[in-house]
Amino acid sequence: MRTNVVEVPMDGNNATGSAPPTPTGQPQTQISTTSNCDQRMQSISERHIMISYHHDSSHTIAETLRTQLRMIGYNVWMDRNDLHGSIHGGMAAAVENSFIVLFCINHEYFNSEFCEKEVKYTDKIHMNFIPCLLEAGYQPRSWLGVIIGDQLYIDFSPPNNFATAFEELIAEIKAIENRLQISHVDTSMLRPVEDTENTTVMSTLTTIPSASNQAQHDCLRCVILSRLQRHHQTLETQSYNSSIKKKSANSIIHVSVKSPSNTRPITKYPNNATLRWNSSGITIVGTAGVSGTNSTLLKIPYGLAFDSSNTLYIADYSNNRIQKLITGTLICTTAAGQSDGTSGNTPDKFNRPTGILFDSNDNMYITDRVNNRVQLWNKGASSGTTVAGTGGTSNISLYNPTTCVSGSTSDTMYILDTYNHRIISYPSGTVVAGGNLAGTSNTQLNYPVGFVYDSVSQSFLISNYGTNKIVRWLLGAYNWTHVAGNVNGNTGSDSSSFNQPLGITMDPMGNIYVADTTNHRIQFFLAGESNGTTIAGITGVSGNNSTLLYTPYWVILDNQLNLYVSDTFNHRVQKFVRY
Repeated sequence: MRTNVVEVPMDGNNATGSAPPTPTGQPQTQISTTSNCDQRMQSISERHIMISYHHDSSHTIAETLRTQLRMIGYNVWMDRNDLHGSIHGGMAAAVENSFIVLFCINHEYFNSEFCEKEVKYTDKIHMNFIPCLLEAGYQPRSWLGVIIGDQLYIDFSPPNNFATAFEELIAEIKAIENRLQISHVDTSMLRPVEDTENTTVMSTLTTIPSASNQAQHDCLRCVILSRLQRHHQTLETQSYNSSIKKKSANSIIHVSVKSPSNTRPITKYPNNATLRWNSSGITIVGTAGVSGTNSTLLKIPYGLAFDSSNTLYIADYSNNRIQKLITGTLICTTAAGQSDGTSGNTPDKFNRPTGILFDSNDNMYITDRVNNRVQLWNKGASSGTTVAGTGGTSNISLYNPTTCVSGSTSDTMYILDTYNHRIISYPSGTVVAGGNLAGTSNTQLNYPVGFVYDSVSQSFLISNYGTNKIVRWLLGAYNWTHVAGNVNGNTGSDSSSFNQPLGITMDPMGNIYVADTTNHRIQFFLAGESNGTTIAGITGVSGNNSTLLYTPYWVILDNQLNLYVSDTFNHRVQKFVRY
């Protein structure tokens, strides 16, 4: 039985994860098996992930991986549909034109002649691979054990949670992408631009000059955002060329906001508020590219929240704990869960916590994703009580919930029930948004992963991850209205598009901030606007210096409107200071 895999490439911008094959059905780019890894990886976007699996024993899990990877924009090859020509020639082409090969390993895989050839050829040409364990307790031996060596597995074997394993797989894929990516952006070309008398300036490059073309170094395309009037939602832009000879480490992002008194009540902020952030972030906890369980490290930080004293708490997702940042230090203490990262479903443990909500008494409501529950940890407690989900007294059923927000009254909480594609009111259990399965119609949500409650309009702003949109759902309504993102749900990197939006927050003036995760940036939207401004990160460029982000998941503001970002795959939290 053949077990090599060849699958048609897809358009990464297709929101449904499907695309027609190339006219010939053959790989788009041929490469020499003698090329080194850098030569093979000239363009990751033109290559695919190859899934190598045993047909009889592993077809179901392989198809599931294929579907999920394509849904988030990866090109994937599997042989059932697209093996052309000879078996060995097709196998070689599939390996050569990949950038990662997934080995779906079990006993049957080890005993397959074709699987063995795929693994050995992958090793021969030094292609990246990720072993995915499909059989609990299986230990590779002989030729398979030698090639895999001490590389860590992604454990998809029963009874492990597929969603958790898949997130770990994506983290590993992104790490390989980051390692192989050739950046065409010289971040040193981002320079500060002086304010004019009546406007503030955002230094945004529409094109990045090539390092090989000195003449272009003196021509930076900058956009002046002036007279941003929230009443009529107008935006005026002006382009100009500026001869700039000196480099600077920082560029300041400026957005001028004028807030008329008839839009929403604001007492803390003046009618003319200037919002500007340093584009160079400060690491307040964690170390770029380093994960761990000690008090200064994080592993896949997710949700962020402040208590009443403005102390920051972090949902340390893969360490299964909630960390409290000690003010004025880079050190955290474990506020909930186990400090050593141990997971579990007992009252004192978590399995992938994602969201944190404080009530008026600083008690924490923690979204325990893989345990499908929300835990209440009273202030100072050493264990929690399930208030929703498995075993909860509210009898609310949850499926991979992401976070909670408080409602307009102190006794109401809303839970984002992500994999059920809905928002639930606690303690009533009433579905207040979605609940009509996943879909693209305005009565459906599609993997909502972030939301915020707008008390002024009594509505939810929702990151609809599966359709790359931000939507608004009024309490009591039966459908949402479009706020931002491509109307057809396609991914994109321009000012009106997202590539998998996740965290979202809102300031007291009604402006929206979105973690545009796969574009590696934070987008700012004036209230009522559908075109955003990048205020942190550089579009499409991942990295770990102070101006770059790597798959940011979460964004919040403190009471001074400083910006805090979970720079998730850099395993750190970044602060972008407001001026």
